[in-house]
Amino acid sequence: MSREKISKLPSFKRCYHGALWGLVVFLIHFIWLYELLVSKSNATFLQATLIYFFVIFYAFILSSLWFLIFRWFGFIISTIFFYFFLQNYSLWFLGRVEGYPFLNPFIPLAKYKWFLYLYSLIFCFSLPQQYNFKKNDFKFFYLKPTFNSFDKKGKKISASILGQNIYHELCKLDLEKYSSECKNLIIVSPETFYPFCLNKNLEHVKLWGCALPDNAHFLLGSQRIVLECDSTKIFQTVYWLNKGRIKNFYDKKHCVPFTEKLPSRWKYFKWACNMFLKEKGEFDSGCDKEGVDFFEISDDMVIIPQICSDIFFTKIVFEKNYKFKNKILCFFVNDSWFLGYFKKIMENLGQIKSIEYGIPLIYISHEKCIL
Repeated sequence: MSREKISKLPSFKRCYHGALWGLVVFLIHFIWLYELLVSKSNATFLQATLIYFFVIFYAFILSSLWFLIFRWFGFIISTIFFYFFLQNYSLWFLGRVEGYPFLNPFIPLAKYKWFLYLYSLIFCFSLPQQYNFKKNDFKFFYLKPTFNSFDKKGKKISASILGQNIYHELCKLDLEKYSSECKNLIIVSPETFYPFCLNKNLEHVKLWGCALPDNAHFLLGSQRIVLECDSTKIFQTVYWLNKGRIKNFYDKKHCVPFTEKLPSRWKYFKWACNMFLKEKGEFDSGCDKEGVDFFEISDDMVIIPQICSDIFFTKIVFEKNYKFKNKILCFFVNDSWFLGYFKKIMENLGQIKSIEYGIPLIYISHEKCIL
């Protein structure tokens, strides 16, 4: 049915068509959430099903309202309003002023270069920034999590064993043969690549340094712990390692509700507390003065680290000193939790964000690295 015919329908029928459209679209789209709840959470099958259908019900109520306001505001204005609310305010019930960005209508088109080119001209009023490096300035290497997190008995391996495994993987890269050819070697690994607090396992930093030449920079997805008088804070962190030491670090700024941090108004519900964080500590957001937002690898190169939801829910603020330098947006992701189609959604939305910032993006996941 065309939008002209929909606009002429009575209010009840417009709501009906909107609800039907939303039911079909959201039932399919949110399969990733249902699979996550069933396979990765502590929720019962009934709880997972009820949460899934609550989300579907809420989403198709919104789509019903979208179809309802066709008549008064027209298709273009009502559509803009619908997607603006969806992407910026639709998750208000979680106690946050934020939305759900993964239903952006441009996401399916982001895999095409011609669309990214047009998007940059129409919405960003500029062409995408390209790398402006000399041929032998930098060389990137990707360290994939190829080792098991559990031993043969199903017990989680220790930090010491994982540290040794990472050392062997670094040795396999044989970086010495590239050190004389390139000014800087950049090794990247995804979010939670080393799922322990690295600042409490500094012996591994020295160990890995033995496998890396002096011009190698290891960007490692890990965690950071801070012990205070009355509390302990844990952060999702990307460390910048060089010459056998931690040169700097970036803390994740946006904690995903329920999986990383429980929204305050939901802490009164035991089922919500137990869903993902049962017998686990919450992560803190890195919005304080510790750490940095940029890794100044050299005089002409700045790496901007973003950890998973950071790139979708926070805004990068550029310092004046870095305005005219070559910048690369490194997107560290742990997408091993999600179904294949949602991984692709994250990847495509990352490309859109890259265009909006005008910065080339490197997508670093548990399965691949896209330069």
